[in-house]
Amino acid sequence: MQRGECRTCGRPVLEEVRVQRGFRILSEGREIPFDIHTQLCAHCGVVQTDPQPDPRELARFYASQERDAFVAPDAADGATGAGARVPGEGSRRDQARWLARALGNLRGKRVLEVGCYEGYLLHLLAKRGAIAVGIEPSERAAALGRERYGVDVRTGLFEDVDLGDSRFDLVVLSHVLEHLTDPRAALERARALCAPGGALFVEVPNVLAPRIESAVDFFTFDHLFNFAPATLGALARACGFEPVSVDDDFPFPAFRLLAAACEPARAALDAPSPAVPEVRASVRRYARERDAFVARLRARIDGELAGWRARHCRIAIYGAGYHTECLLDTTDLRSADVVALVDGNPRKQGTRVFGLPVVSPRELVALRPDAVVISSYDFQDEMVETLRGVGLGDVPTVTFYDRVQAFSQAG
Repeated sequence: MQRGECRTCGRPVLEEVRVQRGFRILSEGREIPFDIHTQLCAHCGVVQTDPQPDPRELARFYASQERDAFVAPDAADGATGAGARVPGEGSRRDQARWLARALGNLRGKRVLEVGCYEGYLLHLLAKRGAIAVGIEPSERAAALGRERYGVDVRTGLFEDVDLGDSRFDLVVLSHVLEHLTDPRAALERARALCAPGGALFVEVPNVLAPRIESAVDFFTFDHLFNFAPATLGALARACGFEPVSVDDDFPFPAFRLLAAACEPARAALDAPSPAVPEVRASVRRYARERDAFVARLRARIDGELAGWRARHCRIAIYGAGYHTECLLDTTDLRSADVVALVDGNPRKQGTRVFGLPVVSPRELVALRPDAVVISSYDFQDEMVETLRGVGLGDVPTVTFYDRVQAFSQAG
């Protein structure tokens, strides 16, 4: 149901800036149709999805998610094997160093991370002396954090987990705030959980620098909100945090905000945001350039399809996650003779995703496809190397990205 008013400032001045029709949410093996209506608040400048997906579907989606990560074929399993890659590992190392520089000695500091997944950042901060607590909706990820790193990870949603009288010196929301149905309520709760002198660390995608050249749309269904540094700063002030530092110097389109706990500046959202024209222009520019990119992507796939059909080629797609879902939705790749999806995650192997069987890289050797489509942005190059490592280096691969700027590569 369309709300029609901004969920951060409450003004009824939303303007629709983009619509994506026929999108499908893959959750617990079901495909849920959903049209994404991207709205801009003409007052505070926050970009948001309105109407939002059903919150029950979102809760089920997040509870069942496994963050897409490249898993090397020599890993003993998808979680703890020697070859496993921690999702966003490089970025989390960089975050830990950044926070140590910004905050100084972390020894004895109580840190809460909301949406900590497997708790790797908390593990790094704990090694620097912090007392780490995490909240994570995925029970499997939370259990992994407890078992692998010994981190105190509570399972549930931020708004539901009871933390009692606990107060924290630092509250972290890294690539989480954009997923929440009510970011203002989340920041207000973060403020209530801050100890005297506490701080907030937020990292979110930057709506002023959206990544265009990816099969995954920047304005995806689970990013319910998108911020610019100025619009997030104003929201933080209204919720009781004064921005201390903003950093957008990354190899991927995001920014970090560090803010000190203070009294809420309720008037911070009273005046129209001067960032609105820039945000509006950024979204409109993205829509134009995105359409051009998708046209190029379709042309690339069409060219490959023509050759495959002429040679009666059997194709495999490396990647059984969200990137592949988007690739199948935006191109005619489904019409190819796809014999299997390939994925390094043992929990996906042996199942069917998008109606296709999922095999491991080693199992692909027996199928001997004529070509492999590499369906990942973050791990494109690693996947190509994995195919070489299992003896499929002579099989032609199709890649889509010349210059990868990935969350996983920072640090």
